[in-house]
Amino acid sequence: MLAIILSIKIKINCSYQKFKQKYPHLYGHYGTGWVNQQEEFDNFPGAILMTTNCLMPPHDGYDDRLFTCSVVGYPELEHLPAEGANKFDEVIASAIEMPGFTEDEPLREVMTGFGHHAVLQVAEQIVKGVKSGNIRHFFLVGGCDGAKPGRTYYTELVEKIPQDCVVLTLACGKFRFFDQQLGDINGIPRYTEILHLVKNISVFRF
Repeated sequence: MLAIILSIKIKINCSYQKFKQKYPHLYGHYGTGWVNQQEEFDNFPGAILMTTNCLMPPHDGYDDRLFTCSVVGYPELEHLPAEGANKFDEVIASAIEMPGFTEDEPLREVMTGFGHHAVLQVAEQIVKGVKSGNIRHFFLVGGCDGAKPGRTYYTELVEKIPQDCVVLTLACGKFRFFDQQLGDINGIPRYTEILHLVKNISVFRF
């Protein structure tokens, strides 16, 4: 079993239908915010590949199955070569050796993929909701909660936002609250993820 931790997160990648069709073995998303990775990586029964940022100092429980590549690295971790047909051999071998999950857990789903192309398809419905007063405000959460205990500003903000308002997100701070069930306003999800930092243009077009 292999987890690939990307800068735009595996959850985002799996929201693209063509991506899923080309790489059906990429199943879905694992884990929450980057600040929880030390505990979650320790509990993940597979190999882990970090491709960019958000790497915290690894623990002994998983450092032998944690690999890095590209611009990310850490002392004593195996760093994969930049080129070569077999550059992923070590991480693949590690993944094959790992037991994987021995039993299924309850399925949980998170709706994602609200880039401007998707949102503009329901623009008329959104405008109608605003004009009717059903949608009062849009809140853009573009920052991140920190790793230290007590740094929960954005999480608490989202929890307190009124039911007639929509929450837009575009950064990894969303992983502090992306699994909350915020419901919808006449079919428009109250939690609308405008993808990750690489798609900030969608916010302006929105």
